[in-house]
Amino acid sequence: MTVYKNIKGDRIETVATDPSNPIEGDIWYNTTSGIIKGLGFRAAAWASGANLNTGRQRAGSAGTAQTAALAFGGFEAPPNGPPLGETETYNGTSWSEGPDLNTSRGNTSGSGTTTAAWCGAGRGTPSGPFVQNTEEYDGSSWTNSNTSNSSDAAIRSCSGTQTAGLMAGGFAPPSNNPIEHNNNVEEYNGTSWTNVTVLPQYQAYNCQAGTQTATINGGGNAGSTAPSVSDNAISLEYDGTNWTTGPNANIAPSKFDAYQGVLEHKHQQFLWVEVQQQLLLTMELHLPLQHHYQELDQIHKVQQIHHLRMVYYLVVILYQLQVLPLLN
Repeated sequence: MTVYKNIKGDRIETVATDPSNPIEGDIWYNTTSGIIKGLGFRAAAWASGANLNTGRQRAGSAGTAQTAALAFGGFEAPPNGPPLGETETYNGTSWSEGPDLNTSRGNTSGSGTTTAAWCGAGRGTPSGPFVQNTEEYDGSSWTNSNTSNSSDAAIRSCSGTQTAGLMAGGFAPPSNNPIEHNNNVEEYNGTSWTNVTVLPQYQAYNCQAGTQTATINGGGNAGSTAPSVSDNAISLEYDGTNWTTGPNANIAPSKFDAYQGVLEHKHQQFLWVEVQQQLLLTMELHLPLQHHYQELDQIHKVQQIHHLRMVYYLVVILYQLQVLPLLN
């Protein structure tokens, strides 16, 4: 019978405690728990949630969790639907009607929580005047606050809280032709807006997440004028003072995919795979399937291995542990 060690010359790593920083594809045997473990990942699945009470497009949003989200404003169904002021709160199960915005608008921005949010910028109609006024939400009502400094921006990326907000870039009005986007950035302190370091590029429709001093921005469109406007592949990071270029996205999401959305890494979660085998005494597995080994590489320290190969090997281990004897 073929022994794995004689073929590859390596064993799965044996440790008393799990590694503190495993890499995707790592496999090891924990002698304390008697469990073979591996680190892989799987794509997180989407499930249907409850419908909004009022269907809309290009609304603003806020919230910090799937069970505490806020949607406000937007436009009725295209083409060129009128602006909406409706506000709705989501508790993880259903949407509840709340008070309307004081100024109905779409293409708007906002961030914060369901009891302390802000709404800023936007347009009165899909092709109409731009809105500058800011509104704050306390969970019960919207109150007008000071206007933002940029009069020529909508569809702006946003992040932060009601007392430490950040709004960047945006779509420019037709009066700014041929300029389509801007690079203005403003910080909100709960009372007023202050202009800060501009973006290193002109952009709009971007997704953004983080705090006023630690934000990441990506996706959407970049470029000041057509035909130079294109899908934005780079990410930008803000530290409260300066913008720096982050890593490129694997896929450059268009403006339709990115606005009010989340970055790609939010759609993945890591998964621990554990194989229980209390009688495992050594890691010399008697595996007669020699042709499978050509698909595997240094089992105890496989780095950057594709997760499907990882899962495949664990399935093979499970099968062999249940059927073939082990050699002490």
